[in-house]
Amino acid sequence: MIKRIFSVEVHPELQAEFEDKFQRLALPDTLAADGCLSVEIYKPSPSNPNTYLMISEWASELALQKKFGPDWHLASIPDIMKKFERSHTIAHYESWSDEESCEY
Repeated sequence: MIKRIFSVEVHPELQAEFEDKFQRLALPDTLAADGCLSVEIYKPSPSNPNTYLMISEWASELALQKKFGPDWHLASIPDIMKKFERSHTIAHYESWSDEESCEY
């Protein structure tokens, strides 16, 4: 299992429009992808006033390749969303273990 953590800083004056599109377009599009197990999106907090987060869980690297192509390890930002972005980061993490418990 792979966690994909996407963080995007948006222009403050575009936050309302971004939030609508992020929730209405990006969230369902990601959830509908084969191999996507879950998706969570987060709004900014006072310590990160313009930064949004999407954490998705994927069954495998193959599932990520099917959704995002051979450059799956890079951020995939649709043209309609590019105007909102100031900066972004993307990171991927493999599950430490397949066990549900963190007991060692």
